Amino acid sequence: MDSLLVVLEWIGSIIAPWASSDAHYQAARTALESPTLPLTPWSVQALMMFCAAQRHSEFAHEARKFADLAISMALALQMNTKEFVVAYGEGDPVLEESWRRTYYFLALTDQHFAIVTRSPMYALMHVPNTVDLPCDDEYYLAGVCRTVSLFASLTLAGHSIACNLATV
Repeated sequence: MDSLLVVLEWIGSIIAPWASSDAHYQAARTALESPTLPLTPWSVQALMMFCAAQRHSEFAHEARKFADLAISMALALQMNTKEFVVAYGEGDPVLEESWRRTYYFLALTDQHFAIVTRSPMYALMHVPNTVDLPCDDEYYLAGVCRTVSLFASLTLAGHSIACNLATV
């Protein structure tokens, strides 16, 4: 979690008029480029937040590198699966929801980068995804997360149809 904290310090220093953000940026970058950066969901969150903040600052040209690292770590951890959420959620519905939100924010960030660079392709485009959709904020903030499955069965004119809500 140390790398996540230094990234948050950098992001906070960007809007703090009394502090220079240069030292915080270098500390965050050094932590994220370390060969000892652990393969954990916390590292994925740190990389994702770092690349999103880079993209919307003067470091936009470097953001894709950190997004790609976050994506490769997320896929190595299998964050794109329901099983990941259960395995790393510690039985806590709020932490489980945090992991769902992390994966979907990463997927949206990946798509955002493709849009702003006018690329028709993005890294997670063809990656299978079984993670439930994030719940409404009101439930998340109350600590009572209700999941919504990506897959639904519909009955239309007497015929059962299964559809993937992520592609609808």
